[in-house]
Amino acid sequence: MIDTFRYDLRLIAIHWFSAIVIPVLWVIEHQISWFPRMFRPSLHTTHNLLGLLLIAVLVTRVVLRLRMTNSPPTASGEWIDRAARAGHLLLYALMAAALFLGIANILVRGMNVYGWFIIPRAIHLQIATIRMIGGWHELAANALLIVALGHAAIALFHQYVLRDGLLRRMMPAPRG
Repeated sequence: MIDTFRYDLRLIAIHWFSAIVIPVLWVIEHQISWFPRMFRPSLHTTHNLLGLLLIAVLVTRVVLRLRMTNSPPTASGEWIDRAARAGHLLLYALMAAALFLGIANILVRGMNVYGWFIIPRAIHLQIATIRMIGGWHELAANALLIVALGHAAIALFHQYVLRDGLLRRMMPAPRG
């Protein structure tokens, strides 16, 4: 069954922005050693600023979803709908955890903003605790990326196996 329902354009934009930024954040941090040392501080700053922007995007997304009264119609069945809701909640929870831990990282490490100014450490902790926070941030980010990849795989399954038009509903409506 192909459904003509389309998601709200704001949610579509937020979804695709998040779908691009989350892997970019992960790649920046995990492949930073590929770059010459002189670029690494700027890459860390870019990572931090994109993360802070993603917090605003996540808050906006949650507020929009809570305000919306119409839910997308489904033909998949009740258990698939429940699994989809649980999957989305897991994505939001992991995103919130990674972002919260990213803020904690900035608070305990400080932040050099492209050499323009420095945000000093707000909280002074033992180095082991600082590393632990960084490890938790990395764990949450890795889990988020894995769940997001699973989310993408399920969307492709919907589109090409179930043929229910899910991806079409996540694209802006054609003009005209």
